[in-house]
Amino acid sequence: MLPFENGVGNPLPRPLPQQLTDRVTAELAQKHSHAFQNVSTTLSTQPEVLLVQGKVIEYSPGNTLARAVLPVHIGSIAKRLKCEVTLVDSATGQIVEQFSTSTAPGSVFVDTDEMVKVAADEIADRIATHGSGR
Repeated sequence: MLPFENGVGNPLPRPLPQQLTDRVTAELAQKHSHAFQNVSTTLSTQPEVLLVQGKVIEYSPGNTLARAVLPVHIGSIAKRLKCEVTLVDSATGQIVEQFSTSTAPGSVFVDTDEMVKVAADEIADRIATHGSGR
């Protein structure tokens, strides 16, 4: 799994792409250990490697003050994270799957860590469907 990239165009909070990478990697190694023999954030020359490329394509930190004042958490006041993930068979270079995932509109997250956890869990679950003890 390669580190997540910033596809937003604007600067992201410094740790966000690394937090996503670390969290997805941890989820794959712990929750989905049956699906993959090894989970790494470095390129491998081994055969039967599923290369994971991730990109943050939308990020909104939301409006903390508005969330504290308004009873309804909607629109721009809600935190939002959207990622695009591409799975590539390293032996052939063929794209196995490309998908995007995002936090639900209107979701209320206490902090960015919680938002990253939700996104990373969903991404890891989707990646694991392509594991076969690779």
